Parts: sequence; C-alpha cells; structure tokens
Amino acid sequence: MEKGNTALKKGIGKRIKSFIMAAAVAFSALGPVSSTAEARSVSGETIRFNDSRTITDYKYSDISYNYAKLLQYSLYLYDANMCGTNVGNRSLLSWRGNCHTYDKAKYTLKSGKTIDVDVTGGFHDAGDHVKFGITEAYSAMVLEMSYYTDKAAYEAAGQTGHMKTIADHYAEYLKKCMVLNDDGRIEAFVVQVGEGNDDHNTYWGAPEKQPQSSGRKIYFADAKGNYSTDIVALSAAALALHYLNYKDTSSLTAARKLFTFAKNNPKAVNTTAGSFYASSGWEDDYCLAAAILYQITGTESYNTEYNKYCNTTKGNNIYWALSWDNTAPVIAYFKNDAGKLKSSADVAGSHISNEGYVCLLDWGSARYNTALQYVGLLYDKVSKTSTYRNTEEAQMKFLLGNNSQKQCFVVGYNAYSPQYPHHEAASGYGFSELDQGTYPMKYSLIGALVGGPKSDGTYADTADDYIYNEVAIDYNATLVASAAAIYSGHIGESGQTVDSKYYKDNSDPEPEKLYDVRKMTYKGVTGWYYAPEGKVIPTFNGFASNKSGWWYLENGKVSFKVTDVIHGKVKGKTGWWYVKDSKVQFVDTVAKNSKGWWYIKKGMIDLTYTGLAKNENGWWRIVKGKVNFNCRGLVKHGDDWWYVRDGKVDFTFEGISSNSYGKWYCKGGKVQFGFSGKVKFNGKTYTIKDGKVV
Repeated sequence: MEKGNTALKKGIGKRIKSFIMAAAVAFSALGPVSSTAEARSVSGETIRFNDSRTITDYKYSDISYNYAKLLQYSLYLYDANMCGTNVGNRSLLSWRGNCHTYDKAKYTLKSGKTIDVDVTGGFHDAGDHVKFGITEAYSAMVLEMSYYTDKAAYEAAGQTGHMKTIADHYAEYLKKCMVLNDDGRIEAFVVQVGEGNDDHNTYWGAPEKQPQSSGRKIYFADAKGNYSTDIVALSAAALALHYLNYKDTSSLTAARKLFTFAKNNPKAVNTTAGSFYASSGWEDDYCLAAAILYQITGTESYNTEYNKYCNTTKGNNIYWALSWDNTAPVIAYFKNDAGKLKSSADVAGSHISNEGYVCLLDWGSARYNTALQYVGLLYDKVSKTSTYRNTEEAQMKFLLGNNSQKQCFVVGYNAYSPQYPHHEAASGYGFSELDQGTYPMKYSLIGALVGGPKSDGTYADTADDYIYNEVAIDYNATLVASAAAIYSGHIGESGQTVDSKYYKDNSDPEPEKLYDVRKMTYKGVTGWYYAPEGKVIPTFNGFASNKSGWWYLENGKVSFKVTDVIHGKVKGKTGWWYVKDSKVQFVDTVAKNSKGWWYIKKGMIDLTYTGLAKNENGWWRIVKGKVNFNCRGLVKHGDDWWYVRDGKVDFTFEGISSNSYGKWYCKGGKVQFGFSGKVKFNGKTYTIKDGKVV
C-alpha cells in the first residue's frame, strides 16, 4: 500500500520505525556490509550495492534465469491476496481461506429505494487488507493486458488456467461494485473497502480472522460526490480487456455502463484513499477506456471522448513509467504509437542507480523497474524490433540475483530470495513480532515481488520496513507482465520450464499431493501426516516436506508444537536444524536445544563460525558455533569492538574495558574510536585518545 509517491504511509506502529531505524544505524557494525555475495540481507541488516552505474554479469552458477518458472510463481501473489467467499475453492494456497465475508453495505438509490450491496471478493491491496479501487482496477488491467499481449507465453508455461481464475475473480468483483437502479443503469460504484489507517493500526494477522470492527468502511462514487473518474474509467478498461481475452459479453456490457457513468458525471480523481493513493489525474484512465472500447465496438462516440482529453498533460504522460497513476503507455500500445512507447521506456535512462539498476522512486522501486521493462518490450512488439529486449532482461536478472550482493527480490524464487516480506496473511504472527523485522514467516509468499532497493543502493530484508519489503498487487502485476514478455522470447529453450510442484494446466492443481507431508484423515483424526505414497506411515520420525516447507514429524505426524534444534537430513544436507512450531526455519539466528545455544545459518548449526550473532533477544558471542556464556570483555565484529557480558553484547555499558591491545573507552557497548578526552569510570579519571586509554 502506497501513500502518494513519496510520503510515509503507516499508522502508529509504523511511525516508531524512524526511531528503530536510527538505532539500527547506530549499531550497524553488528551487521557487516561488504560487496561480497555473503553480505546478502539474510538477517535484516542493510546491504548496499556498489557505485557502478552498469550491470555486470556475475555468472553465478547457482542462479538460473528461468522465466517460465518466474511467470508461474509470480501469479501466486494473487492467491495470497484473494478475498471473499470463494477463496477456499479458488486460491491455490492451502493456508488461505474465505475472508471478509461481511464486506456488505446498503445504498439508497435516487428513487428512495434502499438496496443491499455485496462487495465480497476482489484482492487485498498489499501486505494489509484494504481493497483500494485504483490498484484493484490497475492490477486487473495490467494482468489482462499481459495475457492479451503475450498469450503464447501463458500457453507455453501452462498458466492459462491460473490466469483465468485470477482474471475472473477481478472481473466478478468489479461488476459487484456496480450499484444498478431498476433500469439497469449505474447510480454508484464502490471505490474502496476498508480504511487505510484503521486497517494498519488495529489489526495484524490472518484476513480470515479479522473482525469487522477493524475498519471495513465501504466508499461509493456517485453523482453526489467523490466522482472517482480515475477508478471508474480504469475499471471499465480492465473489464473491456477481460472481454477481449475471454469473450465475456457481460464484462463488455459492464465496461460500457461504467464508461457512460464516468462520462455523464462530473470528472475528478478519487479522494477516499487520501494520501495512500493520491491520483494526479483521471484523463489517462478515461482515454484508455475510450481507446479500448472504440477498438472493440467501433462506436465513434468513444473516439470523440478520447480526442477531447488525449492531448492533455495527464492524458498523454508518456514521460513516466506505467503505474497506477499513469496508464498512458498502454494507450500508446492501443494506438500503435511506437514513438510514445519509446519515450516512456527511455525514462529509465535518467534513473540509473547503483550497479545499473533503474530506480525511479525509492518506494517500491522494483515495481517501477518491472513496469519500465514491460513498456520497453511493448515498444519492441509495436515496432517489430528487439531494441529493448536485452536491456529489460538485464534488469530482470538483477532482480533475480545478478548483483554484487547476490540478492533476489522475488520471494521463493531461489536460495537468495527475501525471507521477511511485509504481509499479514503469510506472516502468521502479530504486531510485536512484526516490529522485530526478522521474525520467521509462517508461510512462504511464493512469487511476491518486494519493494526493492532505494536510489542510494541500499536494501534490507526486514518485514517492518514497508518501503524495502512490502508487496502489493500492483507490484506483481508488472512482474507478471514482464516475465511473460521476456519468456515469450525464450519459449522452448533449455532450462525454461515450470516447477512441477506448482500449478500447470492439465496437471494436478493440489501441490500437497506431490509431497511427502499431506493433509489427511488417519484413524479419525485430520492432520498433516507423513504419507509419501498416499498412505500414512505412523512409525516415521524425522524431516519431510510439502509446498509450505520442511517439517519435523514424530510418529508420522506434524504436531506444530516442537521448537528445538534437531539432527536430521533436510534438502539433502545432514546436520542440526532449527525447528519452530515443528517447521524448519531457514533463517540466521541463535537458538537452543538441550546441549546449549547455537549459531544457526540458513536454518542449520554452523560449527565453523566464531564471532557475534543475533536473535530476538540480542547479540551473542559465538565460538565454533556455540554461545560462550563465560565471555566477558571486548569482541571484534566487522570494523568495531563490542563489550560482551556473560556472552551477550551489553548495549548499556559505558566505561573502560580491555583486550590484548590495551584499555578502551566504550559507550553504548561499543569502543569509541573517534573519541578523545577525559572520562570517569569506577572512581578514576582516564585520558582517552582515539578511544584508547593513554
């Protein structure tokens, strides 16, 4: 969820973030940053890409660029964000179910008749649960546009069925938002369900359990005010594209009614979203709907409306990326205007940041990056050239891990993907865990594109940073579109294959059936069992997997109660694995078993590590993989020295401590190399030069 293009957006719990980040900067030495791949943001520390302004091919042997799989995975964000009464039947994610079934209201028509309005359905906007009309319509439009321009890619990857489920869910919701009078004309249109600040401040958790009292107000656009021409027109464009793709005549009828509604009412942008989505104009959305409807119907009145506004600044903003606030590049495609598409694609050249990554805006930069990729590839289609193909594919490779930090920005795509996306439904925890930033997620948010790096080259994989790590339906829309467009140029090539564990047309859409751990009923008890051949083996003790991850089972069953460090084989590696609530946690942390406290790297004890490491309780002195509780004194970590008491960094310590190099002045638990002067400690006065007692 976005607040305009620049301002911060969250509520009270998020406003303390500036204080938390300031503290993190003060202790940044505890998370060493370098240009090596090992410096990936695996524990929430901020990493920084180098200052080069060109993309380098690192030729990493363990990162593949499989665009068929990327297209397949990227659709799953919509399964995670699906809302309504049929989520349990439609979503391909077993951990999602029906939610917000109370999204209903009453509306009084001009005739005085009061009717019931049911707006269950649609998709949650981002990591939270509001349904904002502008991103609802925009993401629906982009997904439909992608299928329209690259249908062959969906067919080759076996994703036509998955896309249709998502597209139908969008179309059904947009039609439910139409409030019709007895003559079948639109009198109002639902433009928002939920209120941003209420949603952020009152609830963090599963959408299936969100109480109605947590801010699910329903907002209407009508002739009385809040005209929301941008949302109404963009919804018309999305439904018109749905007709083009699937020949659904009811969607075309709805699109025409919506356009008439927008045409006949005063024109203004939506205001109910406040600063979360402050649209700069409605003309682009209106012109887009007119252009598509004119192409479909040939009705001249649509072309007349298009010509009224197509040359206004907002109706022709080709000098910016495709986004929820600028659909002009799509208009250029439908008008077959390669020049305007090129102008939009070339915006990238003015926004080259670290390592050649295109960063238009800090907030959700990866969303704009993929949008520009798609615009460049649309230019190639219209111009029948390959002008931008290599350039846009290079940007996508950066997002998949081809960078100095070996950092991927698509969840679940490879071993270097983000681990802590900002997403309520997938988190499985509450506000207190969110504030920790790196608390293990309960579910994998496969295929989600996180916000990405800022223009200063920094990034942190931490759930409490919604600029770096939130996900959203508009983010993934252009990820899907670019993935499909790039894959269309690689169809049939070696290595371009989908993952058999996930959806493919004409295959089993229930991924659990391909795994050893399955939900079954055994001896009258329903649960998750070890059943590799479909038959429960009650004697099994150990680790096994399903689509949600790796699990520790006892007596053939997942208890969801085991938290320990346990020996066994996971992903082909034998070692000691960190288990929480019976699930292996592939994180960097410090955890305990009966033999002590241990340093965990990517889920497994690392007996080779000596240094400092952190968990939710602090930073600890590690010697050969184990916490040394007897340690007291100064310990080097990165370029700094830290004061350790009883095995733990003491950030409250201010005074004199020593090591083999001498005595040193510490403040906040850290040697102050930049300090010179006199200090008192334990009744004595010490002279300090560059942090050292002299």
